[in-house]
Amino acid sequence: MRKRRRPQTPLLLLVNEVADIFRCHRQTVMRMIWAGRLKAYQMGGRQSEWRVPVDAVTAFLERDPAAIAWLARYKAERERQDKDAA
Repeated sequence: MRKRRRPQTPLLLLVNEVADIFRCHRQTVMRMIWAGRLKAYQMGGRQSEWRVPVDAVTAFLERDPAAIAWLARYKAERERQDKDAA
């Protein structure tokens, strides 16, 4: 008997977690979602929480010129911190 493979579900982040990654306010992330700049899903009814796929966050960071510069600075800072810690 063969096992069925479950479809792989994307990792979803809360809006607050995305705001922490972007270092911005939660409302800024919501504006990005409403404007269609960031893909997200509303779980449940009207008053429910939004979820943002990790793939959407990385895609946003890769296509936004300001985010690309921020990501490069962030990576350089992390590498420096790792080097100082070692």
